[in-house]
Amino acid sequence: MTTEAAVFFSLLASLSAFVWGAIKTVALIVGLIASSGKDPLAAVAFIELMDGFLIATGLLIFALGLYELFVHDLALPEWLMLHNLHDLKVRLSSVIIMVMGGKRVRCVQKTRMSPSAACLVLRW
Repeated sequence: MTTEAAVFFSLLASLSAFVWGAIKTVALIVGLIASSGKDPLAAVAFIELMDGFLIATGLLIFALGLYELFVHDLALPEWLMLHNLHDLKVRLSSVIIMVMGGKRVRCVQKTRMSPSAACLVLRW
């Protein structure tokens, strides 16, 4: 029962993130049209859009992975087949790394530092 709830709410969160991304996409396009494409921050806004869709995809992969591992086998493409929790963690870690890269680009732009200086500040 708890696994099914986790799958359901992960799917719901994924769907919400995809809808949120679609709304942000429309708003960005309207803004680009209104500014005649002269918005200097448009590239960063597109990276933010990609982050939103990556998070939505990560939630979808998580939900499908939980379902396949703990509830019932699904007819998924080979690249999405999961055999254990390690496979699921590997897929999710790839998404997390991509989102972190997008955050780094956004941080560099917002701080208006040179990329080399920002790399020194953002290092852990």
